[in-house]
Amino acid sequence: MNVDFDPIDLSPPEFPTEPPKPSALPRVLLTPDEEATLNLAAAQAGVPPLNNRTALKSWEQNFPGIIPPELTPLLKLLDEARPLPPDTPLHECRAKTRALLQWLSKNLPVVEVNGEKIHGVKLFADHFDHPTVLQFVKLLSFLPSVATLFWVHFALWGVSIYKLGSDEQRAALLDKTDSLEVIGCLMMTEVGHGSNIQGLETTATFDPETDEFVLNTPNVTSQKCWIGGSAQNATHGVVFAKLLLAGKSYGVHPFIVEIRNKPGIEVWDLGKKRGLQGVDNGIVSFKGVRIPRTNMLMRFCEVDRAGNWIYKSGSKSPQNQVYNQMIQFIFGRKVIALSSQIGMGMLSTLYCCYPPPSIGYDMHGKYTADLLGKAFLLLSAESLYTGPKNGDDHFRASMMKAISSDMMKEELLFARDQYRSPASVAIFNLLTSFIDDQDATVTYEGDNILLWQLYCLRVFELAQQFFEGFKYAPHVSLVKFLNWAWNRQKPRFILLASAFSGARTIGSALLKVPANGRRNAFSMNYQIQGIQTAKQHTAYLLLTKFEDFCAGQEHPAFKSLYNITAWSFVRKFAPVPNVPDLSEDYAIVAAHLFELTARLGFKVEWMDKILTPPKFSRPFAFEEIDLASKL
Repeated sequence: MNVDFDPIDLSPPEFPTEPPKPSALPRVLLTPDEEATLNLAAAQAGVPPLNNRTALKSWEQNFPGIIPPELTPLLKLLDEARPLPPDTPLHECRAKTRALLQWLSKNLPVVEVNGEKIHGVKLFADHFDHPTVLQFVKLLSFLPSVATLFWVHFALWGVSIYKLGSDEQRAALLDKTDSLEVIGCLMMTEVGHGSNIQGLETTATFDPETDEFVLNTPNVTSQKCWIGGSAQNATHGVVFAKLLLAGKSYGVHPFIVEIRNKPGIEVWDLGKKRGLQGVDNGIVSFKGVRIPRTNMLMRFCEVDRAGNWIYKSGSKSPQNQVYNQMIQFIFGRKVIALSSQIGMGMLSTLYCCYPPPSIGYDMHGKYTADLLGKAFLLLSAESLYTGPKNGDDHFRASMMKAISSDMMKEELLFARDQYRSPASVAIFNLLTSFIDDQDATVTYEGDNILLWQLYCLRVFELAQQFFEGFKYAPHVSLVKFLNWAWNRQKPRFILLASAFSGARTIGSALLKVPANGRRNAFSMNYQIQGIQTAKQHTAYLLLTKFEDFCAGQEHPAFKSLYNITAWSFVRKFAPVPNVPDLSEDYAIVAAHLFELTARLGFKVEWMDKILTPPKFSRPFAFEEIDLASKL
């Protein structure tokens, strides 16, 4: 058979005399019709596609959603939850975020407490743990840029005024904050100082002649950096600066500063970032900026007309006042933990509805079971950091922020890899957008590495109290107890034994080091082991709550769900040589994926607002299908 080929052109290419005009960025997100086509998965091995969305929605009718009736009007926000295309101009992203923030300010949740209707800053400051507020936080997390700017204004700025300001300062600013007449931000992080608050270099020097403070950023590293809302939106900021009185430093204190069109204030827009394009981050510097003495937030202390530092409450040491102030901001860590909880629910629903085409049925059932376990785990752990106050609030909010954001980031990255097929490009792009927006949660509100180190100190205290008990019970062998906990093969006891054993090992080693060198010795030699100890104890606390939660459920699959999640934590945080065979547990959970996913309370219709629903998805391996009736 003769085949004719076109001749090959070997002539040199002609280059244009003028450089080509720059073209627009390629559009990555697809139209709804394109998404529906690309996400349509073909039948495999003669098994027709099963519409998982319909099956899941039928189960949802049996379980209420997570949004209470009083927040139903806010579901309108979900109409704006679909991510904008990546080539959307920056000013459009910010304009949309600003418009939604203005809409939210007019539709804030209202809660009645003791006959008083409370909303706005006061609601978030005094009643953050109210069920309506907690569900509002979850709902708002569907729009990461809007949520970030909202909490910067109402929480970081607004709660600063409410918690740190005097009654007069509250009266002057809170109503304006609720109405957005004043838009605020929090200026703490500097180019050279993020978590080291005591090391902040911005100064506020009192001038007794004019009764003013003079703010300065003396060098590049002292400039306020990554300040959300500062580039365009904010009119005011709470600036944390080192207080100088008569040449003496009195530690870091907060000050109210108007930042627009004021001499000595320069603001640089950081522009487009990897994610959170609707948030206007900026860098701010101060050069001889004068503010009235009464602009210092004066709930805990103040400076009088003569320039004397006056104690009011909290620590009597000026240098330690900053810790009284910082403790007011733990709600930011709670917001991240709650957002991760709803994110895990969204991811579980996504996996249930649209099985990744690149994996087999059995692996899909396993991955979905793993996700469901972690989603219910975070749901059951909510009471660890919300509700009645106790002495561990700061530590628990910190460790929950760290572990939940770590888990969310890990699961998003893993899930995105499962949707790399051309048949699921829309889901891949959606998860990429979520990753870009969620990535910073491991850093802001306290870098996770530092939060683990903080919680490690708490584990040391708990371990010391635990071991002290054996002094009064000499007939009980500590070694035998730890061996019992280990050999009992109960996951949470294994984690507890690992955490306390690690804490004891580190503590014993540090006791051999002179007291003034223990901090450096820990940082140099035991930091990694200390962080692992903190994670082990956190996993123990979460599994304790999850075990109680599963024990209270009538459905038998929750016992298997607990086993899957508990042993996955043991594998990750306290590797042991013998892990039981969980194949039967996976089979039990996989047979009830629709019902378990529906029990999370994350509605399919909410996900449809984010991702255009495809027409079909592949059936589960464990779904009973009558092939004879389908052929």
